[in-house]
Amino acid sequence: MRVKGIKTYEEANKFLEWYVPYYNEKFGKPAKEGGDDHERLTQEEQENIERYFAKITERTVKNDGTISYNNTTYQLEKGTILKSRRITVKESIYGNVKLYD
Repeated sequence: MRVKGIKTYEEANKFLEWYVPYYNEKFGKPAKEGGDDHERLTQEEQENIERYFAKITERTVKNDGTISYNNTTYQLEKGTILKSRRITVKESIYGNVKLYD
């Protein structure tokens, strides 16, 4: 949505400070029922939370046994990976990077 006269981020943020409460008051409705229906995570889910919320991408191994991800070059162990093989890269919500073949 474009609003006439807004040219900077500061102007846009000032507009949103007014618009969001206005919009919520105009269209918002109270919930039919109160309470929290979210289920608690199991111990196993808590221990594996990084695995569930990970960004997953693939990279191709270069001739020198490296892959590039997020402006970083990773050297793979010698003899275990062939060139042109695909590697799965998982980056957790905490920024931890793990490689899987």
